[in-house]
Amino acid sequence: MSHIEKSAVINAPAEKVFDILNDPTRASELNPNLTLLTYTPAAMGGYDNTWEYGMAGRKFSGETKIVEFQRPQRIAWSTAGGIPSHWVWTVQPQGSGVKVSLSLDYTMPGSLLGAVVDKLVVERQNEKEIENQLANLKRASE
Repeated sequence: MSHIEKSAVINAPAEKVFDILNDPTRASELNPNLTLLTYTPAAMGGYDNTWEYGMAGRKFSGETKIVEFQRPQRIAWSTAGGIPSHWVWTVQPQGSGVKVSLSLDYTMPGSLLGAVVDKLVVERQNEKEIENQLANLKRASE
């Protein structure tokens, strides 16, 4: 299993940042490689969805289920399908804004991108994409 954790300070209220993270219509704005195919309200809050994701020249598809929802501090979901993963976004007050952190745990499918070199390339790409998601969230929130 691979793990990535990144954070950024955003000069906006926690509620605004959280609402952008939770808005399924803005998912592709935050992560241009992600396309939500469907989304439905989850019982605990947030949205479960089905998706397609472009990575390393390939398309993956799967579904996401909300596993934790604490507005406006924390939202977590788990994905099944192409790349099993667990995402945790936290929004913590910091000065006049918030510190937003994303923790991602994922498992690369061995038969699809099994080579060690491919795995390292994908890990670097994932780190860059998470940094871009945080930058896009900052831009959308401020």
